[in-house]
Amino acid sequence: MYDTLFLGILAFVLAIVATPLATTLATRLNLLDQPDDYRKIHKIPVPRVGGAAVVVACLCAFWALVIAGNLNLGVGSSLGPLFSLAAPLSPAATIIILLGLVDDIIELPARTKLIGQIMAALAAYACGIRLDYFTDPMIGGALNLVITVGWLVACCNAMNFIDGIDGAAAGIGAIASLTVTAFALIHGDSALASLSVLFAAGLLGFLCFNFHPASVFLGDCGSLSIGFLLGCFGLLWTHKATTPMGFIAPVFVLLVPLADVTLAIVRRSMAGKSVFAADANHVHHRLLAKGFPVRNAVTTLYAACIAASSVAILQSTAGLPTAVAATAMFTFAMFRAISYLGFQEVAPARHVIELTATPRKAPTSQTAKMPVAVNE
Repeated sequence: MYDTLFLGILAFVLAIVATPLATTLATRLNLLDQPDDYRKIHKIPVPRVGGAAVVVACLCAFWALVIAGNLNLGVGSSLGPLFSLAAPLSPAATIIILLGLVDDIIELPARTKLIGQIMAALAAYACGIRLDYFTDPMIGGALNLVITVGWLVACCNAMNFIDGIDGAAAGIGAIASLTVTAFALIHGDSALASLSVLFAAGLLGFLCFNFHPASVFLGDCGSLSIGFLLGCFGLLWTHKATTPMGFIAPVFVLLVPLADVTLAIVRRSMAGKSVFAADANHVHHRLLAKGFPVRNAVTTLYAACIAASSVAILQSTAGLPTAVAATAMFTFAMFRAISYLGFQEVAPARHVIELTATPRKAPTSQTAKMPVAVNE
């Protein structure tokens, strides 16, 4: 427990120190995100390598714990389990961090980024960060591999897509990480709790500068890293799941950004466009179009994520009736919210629901008074 508190406090402080330094460096190197009055709604150029500051803060806090443990300073008792968890994550995380950093500097093509994400996902799978649900000797391994890679790539792009408004990706990432921390503490997994709270604290420190009006953006180094690490945490979550509902809980932790990226893929496919084609029709754009101020829009996203994360905890800890009821109620509420925002992508499903829910009309009085034919 002391290790978890130490990592959280130190990562938060280091992120507050590192973020202004990264902002200054990015400004000098002209690594700025330019407004375009379309998708990018900020008014002036903003430095876009804030994700690197979060990564540096988390790494420095981690190694500070290692040093403190070796010096017997009262912390570091969980170094063994923490190393056993961080070690397999390191190669894959390094790939995704470098991929995002390079993209922040030279703006890689979308397909190149996708290939890099798949490579990172394959590295995670090779190091044991994977889904182990299917045990069939013939196809179980292939299914686990495909779902693991698909899940991690989806998480990367979900957080990348939602990162279009001040504070959205960092705040959602912090909420999701703290949810993983709560789950890990409930199940006695101190290593996962320490690692997730380390990441959450780094994001919260960065959020002090990223909340509207933001003085620095995460950039792809930040958004891709958030998505990838949360995806890995979700896979580790499934290792502790003891019920079928528990296996889908990680999806609910990231349900808001995952829903956004799914709607984007459906929308672009229906329009005959490439799924890599950017547009201004994401959830945050729809909230702004509805008249929400930027801060209200992002806090609305936070509230939805907190509600979804609460359902995820219930799915993993509560009895089946409670878990199913919570899942059904949240799914219905989210569907209604998506309909309110005007997403035509859900129109076919909404039409089916309306037909099912609409009661049949009773016969009119004229119809009721019509003579009934009698066979003679």
